[in-house]
Amino acid sequence: MFKRSKIENEMGKLARQSGILFETGKLKLQITQLENDLYNLKAELGDIVYKAFQNQALRGEDEGREIEAVCIKITELDISINNLRQEVDRINQT
Repeated sequence: MFKRSKIENEMGKLARQSGILFETGKLKLQITQLENDLYNLKAELGDIVYKAFQNQALRGEDEGREIEAVCIKITELDISINNLRQEVDRINQT
């Protein structure tokens, strides 16, 4: 009886740890996907700015609006990534 209870207890611990690893793995995958989106947005921003530079500086409102829209998306992704990282830390602390 004692051995069986101890084995069941250890199996429960392993199951909890597996669940934690699975959850943190999912969150880390989301972080990686968001970081990839962030990289692409920054490249897009660079293209917009460079095209504006080629056209003799940021003179039009169209470029300014495009830049602002991309910068807002970048900020939103940064916030999402930080929130997911905090969630991973919270899960790992339990």
